[in-house]
Amino acid sequence: RQNPMSRVVMDPVIKASTGKEFWKRLDRDEWEEVAAKCYLLTPNWEEIGWLYPGEDPGIRCAELSSRAGCHIYLKGGHHPGTPGRDYLWIDGEAEVLDAVDGVFWPKHGSGCVLSSALAANLALGYPLPIAAERAKRYIERFLGSNKTLLGWH
Repeated sequence: RQNPMSRVVMDPVIKASTGKEFWKRLDRDEWEEVAAKCYLLTPNWEEIGWLYPGEDPGIRCAELSSRAGCHIYLKGGHHPGTPGRDYLWIDGEAEVLDAVDGVFWPKHGSGCVLSSALAANLALGYPLPIAAERAKRYIERFLGSNKTLLGWH
């Protein structure tokens, strides 16, 4: 209320890569009430599956980004078939963000790093599609920085 121009970016981290769970099961109405207050949600494939069990993630993201008035950056690092392919949902339509060629290694907190990079680029004034592309390239540099689970910024 104090700053109506603020943009809330929420990364719904369900559990850490170490296995620690952070959320109790929310019903759909509770979750969508929270989502409607956000400018951008940044779940990964596992998280969207946890939020909408047994449902098609693409259909859920399209509907949520149309109805709730928020945007969704669906992180693809946990996708079983195409890891590294992300989707930016704006008003029910998806833009595909594919990884560039390179060698990438898993990192602790990479989803949070991507969400933070998105928020930072939005704060710098970039429109959402450009902020998403810049964040995608940043996370690729982070994932390719070394073979350990701790990335270099």
